[in-house]
Amino acid sequence: MLLYTLSTSAVFHVRRMILDYGGWSTTVSQLFMIQVLHLSYVAWDYSDGADKESKSRTKLVALPSLLEFTAAALSPTQVLAGPFSHLTDFLNYIYRRHEYAHDMPFTWVGFIRLGTSLVWIVVYAVIGKMFPFRLIYTEKFQQGSFFEKLFYIEVIGTGTKAKYYGTFKLLEAIVIFSGQAYNGIDARTKSPKFDKMRMTDIPSTEFSVFLKNITDEWNRPTRLWLKDCIHVRIHANVVAKVFITFVASALWHGFYPVYLMAFSLYAVAVVNTKFTYKMCMLHKAWRNPIFYIAQAYSSIIA
Repeated sequence: MLLYTLSTSAVFHVRRMILDYGGWSTTVSQLFMIQVLHLSYVAWDYSDGADKESKSRTKLVALPSLLEFTAAALSPTQVLAGPFSHLTDFLNYIYRRHEYAHDMPFTWVGFIRLGTSLVWIVVYAVIGKMFPFRLIYTEKFQQGSFFEKLFYIEVIGTGTKAKYYGTFKLLEAIVIFSGQAYNGIDARTKSPKFDKMRMTDIPSTEFSVFLKNITDEWNRPTRLWLKDCIHVRIHANVVAKVFITFVASALWHGFYPVYLMAFSLYAVAVVNTKFTYKMCMLHKAWRNPIFYIAQAYSSIIA
């Protein structure tokens, strides 16, 4: 199923590149990217359900009906861009089972996420107007000093990330308002948790010097899919697992050369951090500044 969905997605990506190379038009390719996650997760969850030794929380012991599967795949809260929900969780939500069995308490978390989304959308609009990406191709930019160019590129990158942060937080607000993100009561604080469906953690993405934290907290549904459906399913050494996972991520995003280059670089950086951490722990050198310099270097090159 995973190979089938990725192959079908590849056809849509190639079609989009032929019709609108480098453009930002919305086509069926973006919509099917979410379905790749749905279909492959259902297949693996059903496979786990057939395994009596499996301890997976989301395993399916029986296939859903066509209506149940279609309702989950085309759910308005996650059909366009996520966040993703396992079919088991979606059916528990629909039939009000487990943590969804009782009325959910009121929370301000959804309004906070919505406000955060609006702030980042405004940041994107302001930066996009003051520092448009197209100025990189102008003579004025080329004549600037190295630090001016670096500053400009950093600001443009922040503006681009703001677009995604605004979208991610808006999607989180939607699933919180719908109730799908409800995750029971926190045993320590006794307050309701709405963290079952998260898209990103902005502080970890922006300020962590560890590459793993950055990759883990950027677009969490896709990262979890890559981990659950590809990384842990591959019987190979760590290096092969990392490279296969990042290549699959590149192909899932599309066939632009920059995707393959970027994700290959991420794979090299992740492998570097793993071996650096392992060597430092082996020689009890975690207090050595070189360890943190190597971690920061991996984050910078990625």
